[in-house]
Amino acid sequence: SSGINAEYGCEVERVEVRVKGEVRDDLEAAKKSFEHAAATYDLKPFVYEGFGKEDIKKFGMSPDSVSQFIFQLAQWRTFGYFVGTYESCSTAAFRSGRTETIRSCSSEMAAAAQAFDATNPASLEDITSLLKGVSQKHVNLC
Repeated sequence: SSGINAEYGCEVERVEVRVKGEVRDDLEAAKKSFEHAAATYDLKPFVYEGFGKEDIKKFGMSPDSVSQFIFQLAQWRTFGYFVGTYESCSTAAFRSGRTETIRSCSSEMAAAAQAFDATNPASLEDITSLLKGVSQKHVNLC
């Protein structure tokens, strides 16, 4: 089917994609693998109201950077290594802006997560300094 796109005023046409044979089999296998992995997750939401983003801002840190830090700390404590994470950001305010990605797993992020390691704890002053460095790096990436 085709029609006029209301936003851009141009004609668009629906494209049907047909997948055959080995590619279809690979897609089905990937889907089953994903469904199996998703079924193994045991998530229990927890809401902590002891502090929030306004409190984080009082420390001169970005709430988003703290959230990203928590993801990396959990990854480090669970698996003992870090992974790249995808965090979208908008550049819509700029000419021809679009959605971009922030690579929030920086060396600063890794160092701060490792400083929380119970077998080699860092001092409160060192942790504070590392977290502020994480936040500054994260804000600069945005």
